[in-house]
Amino acid sequence: MNLDTHTTFHPSELWPLDFRVARTTNSSLVIRESLCLQQFSGDIDLGTLADLTAALDRILGQRPACVVLDMGGVDFVSVSGVGVIGRFVADAAAQQMPVSVVCERGLARTLRLCRLDPIVEAYATLEEAVEALQPHLLH
Repeated sequence: MNLDTHTTFHPSELWPLDFRVARTTNSSLVIRESLCLQQFSGDIDLGTLADLTAALDRILGQRPACVVLDMGGVDFVSVSGVGVIGRFVADAAAQQMPVSVVCERGLARTLRLCRLDPIVEAYATLEEAVEALQPHLLH
């Protein structure tokens, strides 16, 4: 199966946004004080690790203020995929870029088992993940 990715950036001055609309809205705005919403759907396995890595590297290069990784549409994540996500979150933290992850309970449990839960904030809904980053978006 393929891995589909979709990235949008939302300026912090528009907070709060209705992020249910953001799922279908594309924005080319890329500024430092922005929230990046990176959505994934499909499987994350050896065949799609390069796509995952490329999408996450693009985010690091843009340096948004905060990042939400929406993994709600992901059906399967390999251990290698969990490692890539963990490395991304650590790299983002080194750039002072908070990250929250939207995922189902199975992936959240896997993140805990891989001992990534201290650095990866997992939430059940997109709204909860964005809300958790609100203090970083407000000046």
